[in-house]
Amino acid sequence: MNATYRDMTHAVDDMRINALCGVRHGNLWPIANPGEKVTVWGTTAQGCAQNGWVTIDTSKEGYITAGSNKIIGYKVPERTYKAVEIQIDRAWDDKWAFNASYLWSKLEGNHEGPVNSDTNYGDTGMVQHWDHPANNERSGYLFNDHRHKVKLRGSYKLNEQWLFGATFVALSGGPITAFGVSWPGEDSVASYTSEGSGGGTGWICVSNCTAANAQRVYEYSPRGAFGNMPWTYDLGANVIMDPAGGGCGHEYPLFRLQPAQRPGGHQHPQSLREAAGRLPHHLRRRHPLAVAALRRTRADWNF
Repeated sequence: MNATYRDMTHAVDDMRINALCGVRHGNLWPIANPGEKVTVWGTTAQGCAQNGWVTIDTSKEGYITAGSNKIIGYKVPERTYKAVEIQIDRAWDDKWAFNASYLWSKLEGNHEGPVNSDTNYGDTGMVQHWDHPANNERSGYLFNDHRHKVKLRGSYKLNEQWLFGATFVALSGGPITAFGVSWPGEDSVASYTSEGSGGGTGWICVSNCTAANAQRVYEYSPRGAFGNMPWTYDLGANVIMDPAGGGCGHEYPLFRLQPAQRPGGHQHPQSLREAAGRLPHHLRRRHPLAVAALRRTRADWNF
């Protein structure tokens, strides 16, 4: 049995600063530790009293909202991974071997790390987590939180000429999370048309969505509020034929013998996106599944 606990309390990423000295100015993008103090060169043109280095606490200040002109900061990064794995292992004895494992895990926090799977954004260390304070406001189940994983692996030697092997992996589905493009007090936090732009918020407009921000009705949507994706299953097999019984033979790996369930109908089915001020009606339900035949094989000759 193995137990794992990981706690990420710091991050290094680009962070939007648009009110260094409490006055709105053009965006600055320092590479820093979000939610901690950062020192940036300030100028009188940015509203500072004089030109020089300015230190601010980014958990409390550094960003000014559009419209309401409220000075706010960024949430301190947090991410925890907890896991327990139980294994049964039968070592190879020149006849057969078997390994089985069950992994229970939980991945929670307000940011994934140096990439952002929610929006398929992979520019390492330059993701949208701290492009706006709304991006990492909510903490909860993260994109790659798969609560259960079962793995079975085995091999069997029929005789000196034939060796068989198989693998099976079952993985529970990750959380389905909705993202808004605005939040109470500010519009245009993220793009209405591009998932990779802005990152999104945890607030969904549900009424008066074409009105001014102050007249809109928002609902807070926690991570994983729309349930989970379905389980996925992967079955593979391997056959080795050695006619002479001396290590020179043919290998036939067979991958994904079963039809694999794959999400369909949306680029990132785990990340539901608000469009034109409200979450589209069809995205309030589970995404459809498409059956994709991913069966394939390969032949190898060893001499």
